[in-house]
Amino acid sequence: MNLIAGKIIALCLLMALASLQAFAGEVHVNQLEIKREGKEKFVLVFNLNLPQVLHQLLAPQASFPEFLKNYSEMPEVEFQKAIDKGTAKLSDSSFFVLPAGARMSFKKWQLPANQALREAFKANAFLLNFPAGPLSHLPPVPVLAEAQSKTPVSRVQIELSKAFHPIFVTAKADQFWLTEQIPLAIINLE
Repeated sequence: MNLIAGKIIALCLLMALASLQAFAGEVHVNQLEIKREGKEKFVLVFNLNLPQVLHQLLAPQASFPEFLKNYSEMPEVEFQKAIDKGTAKLSDSSFFVLPAGARMSFKKWQLPANQALREAFKANAFLLNFPAGPLSHLPPVPVLAEAQSKTPVSRVQIELSKAFHPIFVTAKADQFWLTEQIPLAIINLE
């Protein structure tokens, strides 16, 4: 067995063990927790099936296996440009709408390092060879973003990129789903 295949198998086994907590029928869904830092700043903590999200953002016309293969083997400069394009799309399509109607875009996206993304793509491609089930999914990937307003905010409307759907959102005591059928919600942030 070559060294790369051994590393991929080891990574998959570690991720499968880490996902044993989902064994009781619980399958990972995209999630967002909105945390307030002061009256004007918000930290958005996503836990995502990031390869699927990036597939929807960057190459929805390609099959998922084709996307995983192409992006895991893409030259670094081209890969970085694609990731930058993806985060720009996220900023354009994920935002709060303030009561006066102004948009507060999510910025400063923090994705895993490119090498970690490539490894996740390879691990996902490897898992496609197995039957679907609780252990055939990778653990969610944490992604951070920020939103900042110029004035204190207590209530907003949230809209997220369709690439995240369905996504379970929590903000203080509020918990709700955003889906293609329900793409926005009003949140009380006080």
